[in-house]
Amino acid sequence: MKNRLAFTTLMAVAVFLAACGGDAATPAPTAVLIASPFGGFKIRSPVALTETSKTVETNIGILEITTLQGKSGGLDYSIVYADYPAKYAAVETATFLAAVRDEQVTSLGGALVSEGNLKLAGIEGREIQISAELEDGTKAIHRSRLYWVPTRLYLVSVLVPAELVDEKVVVDFLDSFQLTDRAY
Repeated sequence: MKNRLAFTTLMAVAVFLAACGGDAATPAPTAVLIASPFGGFKIRSPVALTETSKTVETNIGILEITTLQGKSGGLDYSIVYADYPAKYAAVETATFLAAVRDEQVTSLGGALVSEGNLKLAGIEGREIQISAELEDGTKAIHRSRLYWVPTRLYLVSVLVPAELVDEKVVVDFLDSFQLTDRAY
């Protein structure tokens, strides 16, 4: 459990850093289809997403974290995924996703507003919404969907300044995430 929590902390921090980075871009007029054959997913995004990967040494071993991130109209869109060592394949999904949720709330210094279970192509997931205050004092909503496809964790999220919440844009992005054959 200690090793799992250490990595979920790392993942939550990666999501937070990805969401806070980048410059504002002008809104894209139409959604961009982004397919990641290696990442095992595709998604429709209102903005092009820039992919970065970094290798991080943790107490469970060396992990590669991949982030796809973009900003449009004051909203930060991101997808973060990382592969765990094979021994994590047997981790119970509900327990694992609860730990990731708790670490996201802690790393954002926010409060859990809502959560719910969901399924994507038969894969268990969880949707969470966190209210937080950014470093500049802006109140924000961080809405994410977490999926555990043993041994890969996916975090699909949108960080929105509270005054800009556009439910349709957020839901369209989150709903468009699809796993491909590579993910299974």
